[in-house]
Amino acid sequence: MFYYHRLTFYIEVLDQKTNSFNKYAICLACLEIKGCSYALEKQFTNTKKCCKDHFKKYKFFYQKYRINEAQAIIDDTDSEVIKQMCQEKRFHIHKDDNNRSSNYASSSVSIVSKFSTNNGPLDNLLIVNLLKQMIDISSERAHTEEIKNKINEITKSVTNKEIKVAAIVTDIHSSYAAARKQLQVENPQITYLSCFAYQTNLCIGEIFKKLNLFKNTALKATLIAVYFKSKQYAYFTGKLHNI
Repeated sequence: MFYYHRLTFYIEVLDQKTNSFNKYAICLACLEIKGCSYALEKQFTNTKKCCKDHFKKYKFFYQKYRINEAQAIIDDTDSEVIKQMCQEKRFHIHKDDNNRSSNYASSSVSIVSKFSTNNGPLDNLLIVNLLKQMIDISSERAHTEEIKNKINEITKSVTNKEIKVAAIVTDIHSSYAAARKQLQVENPQITYLSCFAYQTNLCIGEIFKKLNLFKNTALKATLIAVYFKSKQYAYFTGKLHNI
């Protein structure tokens, strides 16, 4: 699992992992100007910081996109906030029973279901947010068995209301992934999915990287955004109010 940032559009992420969260990547500018061997020789981790360091060090990014535009793209990432698709907020709660602090996280599990009413079956799928509560995740990890039990508990409560569960969407954490694999074997009639927003982000990101039309569109959109946010062009953008 890794998160996309704006500079991801200018690199090619490889299959080889550097750690549990990131992978190796090569610079598309290096690949185009110097060739595959050179790009692989200068591979780096796909984090935003490593991308910026590589672009600044080897300069082919500036050569491909021109100095002013390239620098504007890099500078604009400084204000970028990468949002996790499944937000997990951690904080400390003081327990009265043993006067110790434990880590808790706010998590949610959504169930995609299709059900019938007296008027006949509904054609649309409904997303029902069934769990939004505090779950103990000691050492900042939720245990697979606890997750399985909680999901089974929610599923049972829904089916008791005569609602057919078609799919369950959970967090993308590794413990949830293990629970999904086990539950998929135990309940093959239900589809267990990781966070849909995360999967969509991966899909869209790959499409924009593979197709030149989309990649160029993304680049131009980024340049337009940089232009309007830059103080250097504040005078000209201010004139737009008078048009």
